[in-house]
Amino acid sequence: MHISFHHLPIGPYSEEIWRKQWLGVTKPRGVAEGRLSIVELGQEHVLCVTCLNGQTGPDAGGTSWSARFGKSYDEATVEYQVRIDANFDYKRGGKLPGFCGGSSPMGGRNTADGFSARVMWRELGMMTQYVYFDDKDVSKRYGQDYDGKIISWFDGEEVCNLTLQFRKDNSFGIDSFKFAVFFGGNDPTWAPEKDEKIYFKDFKFTFGDM
Repeated sequence: MHISFHHLPIGPYSEEIWRKQWLGVTKPRGVAEGRLSIVELGQEHVLCVTCLNGQTGPDAGGTSWSARFGKSYDEATVEYQVRIDANFDYKRGGKLPGFCGGSSPMGGRNTADGFSARVMWRELGMMTQYVYFDDKDVSKRYGQDYDGKIISWFDGEEVCNLTLQFRKDNSFGIDSFKFAVFFGGNDPTWAPEKDEKIYFKDFKFTFGDM
């Protein structure tokens, strides 16, 4: 599965276009509110997400939706390209897209019947894999900075390869993709002090059957 934006016209990334590109979408935030657009960058058309000044989370400050695959997989890979402006202010951190399964725990909600494995940026742009999973440290209310049999690449180089216990049985697998882009964090100290833009292109998915 390949989702590209190069053929789309410059302008708002409308709900109609969004629904055609992302199948099985639920819980949209930021799309109808106009925080996504198609812009030209380096002579290419790319998706631009605007994270609003002073706002955290996807409801008011960025975007988020779940794209369900219609079945579960034991293995899945996603590749996508991200770009930010040179003067981007990382603040305390924020979220980027990643895979989920089962109940897809996140936002301080910890459950044993699912997982989420998104990417997160931290202060000064340090990147980490941000995971809710069954065997997570019980002292941590929110996600844990970890890598799983999660294998992650950054700029073409493998940067982590660890094994975590995501489930105790085969009742769920990798069944959705969380497109989450926002600052936060759960308090105003995470919020940007000006509108910040994050650009995406070429989402490529491959799957292994469950």
